[in-house]
Order: sequence, then structure tokens, then C-alpha cells
Amino acid sequence: ALPRAVIFGKIEDFFAGIRDLDPRRFHRAAYALLHVYRSVPLPVWTDGPRSPIPSAEEMAFLKQELTTMEEQIISWDALFRISLTS
Repeated sequence: ALPRAVIFGKIEDFFAGIRDLDPRRFHRAAYALLHVYRSVPLPVWTDGPRSPIPSAEEMAFLKQELTTMEEQIISWDALFRISLTS
């Protein structure tokens, strides 16, 4: 879905949709995107069962990383679009 969002100029809408997910789904979607596109390692839980709701610190980390990723994609997209029109 992300490559389509870039092609159709809907990058902000794509990331807004991810941010609007409930905490559990946001957690999963954010880690999936960051792992695939930015090689952020997936969390490993070795200390027994984990809470279904991520911690506030982890949510802040994921939101910051997604914001950085969004800004980078927007910048690269603008650069490529300008280079195609030159």
C-alpha cells in the first residue's frame, strides 16, 4: 500500500491512517513498516508473556520513527518529481 500511496500523492493520508489505528494495530503496523523499509528490528520478548498494549515509551518511539520515515519519503518523492520535470 505504501508504494501506491507515494505514486498517487497520498503519503500523508497513508501515515495518518496508520496513526489512527487502535494501539495494538498501530504497534503491529508501525513495526512492520519500520522493519521492512528501515530495518528496525522487531521486538523480542524473552521475559514471559507480554502486555497486549505497548508501553508509552514504545508508542512514542514508534510515532517518532514513523514521522521520520514519512518526512524522508515526502522529501525523496518531491526530489524525484522535480528531477522528472527538469
